[in-house]
Amino acid sequence: MLARPGRLAALALVLACTPVSPPTPESTPTPAEGPTPAAIVAPGHIDGGLIYLNLRARTLPALWRSPALRMAAGGFIDELSAAVGVDLREVDPVTALGLDPEGTITATLMRPIGPLAAVRMGVQGLAVPHPAGDLDFVATPFGGPSPPPLPDDLVREAGSLYAHARVHFPAQEPEKLLRTFRAPHDATGLCALLPPQDVCSAANTGIGLLRRQGDAVVADLFISAYPELGALTDPTRVAAITSALATTPAELPEDSAVAGDLALYIHGPAVPALVDFGVHAFLVNRLRETHPAARLRQIQHSLGMRDAALRLRDTRRLLSGLRVTVALEPDVRIDLSWEPVDDEAARTVEGLFARPAVGGLSAPPVAALCHEALACGRLARLPALAGFGPLAVGEYTDQGALDRLTVDAGYPLAALVFVLETWPNLIASLSRWHERPDAGPDAAAIHDFLGLAERIDSAGFRLARADDPSLAYARLGADELALVRALAPLNGLALADSPIAELPHSISAGSIAGVTASLATDPDAQAGWFVVAQDGAPVRWLLADVAHEPVSGPTLHLASDDLGQLADALGLSGREFLRPLLAGRSLRLQTGITAGRPRLELSLGSRAGD
Repeated sequence: MLARPGRLAALALVLACTPVSPPTPESTPTPAEGPTPAAIVAPGHIDGGLIYLNLRARTLPALWRSPALRMAAGGFIDELSAAVGVDLREVDPVTALGLDPEGTITATLMRPIGPLAAVRMGVQGLAVPHPAGDLDFVATPFGGPSPPPLPDDLVREAGSLYAHARVHFPAQEPEKLLRTFRAPHDATGLCALLPPQDVCSAANTGIGLLRRQGDAVVADLFISAYPELGALTDPTRVAAITSALATTPAELPEDSAVAGDLALYIHGPAVPALVDFGVHAFLVNRLRETHPAARLRQIQHSLGMRDAALRLRDTRRLLSGLRVTVALEPDVRIDLSWEPVDDEAARTVEGLFARPAVGGLSAPPVAALCHEALACGRLARLPALAGFGPLAVGEYTDQGALDRLTVDAGYPLAALVFVLETWPNLIASLSRWHERPDAGPDAAAIHDFLGLAERIDSAGFRLARADDPSLAYARLGADELALVRALAPLNGLALADSPIAELPHSISAGSIAGVTASLATDPDAQAGWFVVAQDGAPVRWLLADVAHEPVSGPTLHLASDDLGQLADALGLSGREFLRPLLAGRSLRLQTGITAGRPRLELSLGSRAGD
């Protein structure tokens, strides 16, 4: 049977639909980190968290039945079922837990609390040279003498570090939810020292508190960074938990808190405190096992990771966080968007991704490319890499130095910073890769290729079923056509005149890697097409049989009406774990910019015709 704090953790984590990993890494925030859109306050959102969540309770049954959730969080559902005494795979969880089906569950996750400044100071006090000389990282050999204990104050303060989560459950029957966890479970004496709660469960690994708040139940979960350090009833620990309960509401950008059946907002400015928390959580535990002569090097290494991760944020940031919203019915729709730091940043983002108008270069509409196709896609003109240049500041000026900093920070922490806040800066840095002294000739070739790619007005493809034409094309201006024609022989493509009857285009074609590549110049000679297909037949379809339109709308559009059949065509049918996710499913993916927010929209629906 699950321990009581574990039951509470399982409840919050499953209903929050996010299996939370241990926190991983405080610098002074820049003045422009607060988003300017109108803010909204939700009852479960409190200051200091990394992840803010909304979940409409009425969608829980559909979420519960989701194969993806069962794969990702099946263990949590089993734990919660054991705690409630009902197999929640077979019942309506809203009814079983007494929740209000019209309410919204709100939560704050991964909020570090405790005397972190005191722990930081205590660690710094150990960062002194050893009289016998400093060693590289050396843990105490198995069976050897234990290293001397850490200072008592550091042990007590480190034992008071917790990752805090708060979940607010709107309920029709609050007592039903409270009754599930009503039995006391506290052999430590900690609950008697905390503010009164309806339910309190405490163990070394964590503390779970539930209380009724009007027609709702509020759960506070505290997961210990150091379960084996210090006494649970230590005044430092009691003060940390009591202080964490007296919270300040978080004001989030309105779009980050209300859309969809399920919404997550991952707040970039919370990263420094989490980095600091995570690094010290690891470090104190590691120092307990480390030879005294190696402690200085261990501290330098760990704090170097923290400093490197924070330096990755030390640049001109346009983005302050990532919003993920999910609509579950009738089809699953996932929308990712990045929140701009402020209005000026939003205008900068709009300018970076604005597509210059190029008159006359029309292309097949998405509907024509996708009609009865197994998969299809269309790409509008890409933004110019040169426009990102002003973002290559701070650590993003030198790609080589950025590479080393990424290694020093560790890839998980670096990826967190890049994904939430600085991927436009990363693009800016990569655009200068060819300028590195050690870049080599390949870098220049790749840079030239990217320069050509951003001059493509639009591109598209269709992967057809059996007898229909499959093709990929790029829509080019006259200069780009001439460049492709000049580069073709250097890449093994010998082009020869290949006119197509009744078409006024000038067409040349050649064979490469088992496919036919064609260059078609429009009658006015101002633009044309580069087409790759199994043979020349799709070229007629592209140029004459399908209507054209000016390219507008999403930057990228990808679609498939039958993911199961597409997986078979791509040789992925043997991946058993994919079958329940793809069978009978269609997909639509689009990217674009809305009100200064980069967006990615993904829809998973029923297979066409079902």
